[in-house]
Amino acid sequence: MFEGEYVNDKREGKGKEIWEDGEYYLGEFKKGLRNGKGIYYYSNGNIKYDGEFVNDKREGKGKYISKNGEYYIGQFKNDLRNGKGIEYYSNGNIKYDGEFVNDKFEGKGKYIWENGEYYIGEFKNGLRNGKGIGYYSNGNIKYDGEVVNGKFEGKGKYIWENGEYYIGQWKNGLRNGKGIEYYSNGNIKYDGEWINDEFVEK
Repeated sequence: MFEGEYVNDKREGKGKEIWEDGEYYLGEFKKGLRNGKGIYYYSNGNIKYDGEFVNDKREGKGKYISKNGEYYIGQFKNDLRNGKGIEYYSNGNIKYDGEFVNDKFEGKGKYIWENGEYYIGEFKNGLRNGKGIGYYSNGNIKYDGEVVNGKFEGKGKYIWENGEYYIGQWKNGLRNGKGIEYYSNGNIKYDGEWINDEFVEK
């Protein structure tokens, strides 16, 4: 259902479009399509999207609010999050600040867990991929190195909260390959081969 302005038998100007599921849009139309600024609502009246549209799709700057209360403010293209933006937890704390490609984290960004720990680095296909640094909630470095599909993989340095640290190879989130574990004073604790986080005596 549509209620609003027409020009040459097409929706043009301001109007309201209502879908069968109860969701509706209030905003601008051009050449029969949603074009310009408008607000899209859930059937319960809560805002779903507030921003810009191009040919019936979200395009430009806008704010999207999911049903669980988490929300995103940033750039859209072809109805998906594309470009720079910030995703928030429902309590207003930042969840992710960085680049998006087709609705997924991609490029450089900062991800913050609810416990306050965070990661700054590269993302691909919605996961941590590439080089980056993970931090404890107090700002101290936890891991500095390579990550594949959200897990430590390749070369990296891991620092425990007690100050001890490991420098070496990782696979599938565990120490695998050659590496050295150090005491907090810098003295070597273990030096050799590791398999699935266990030191292999040699």
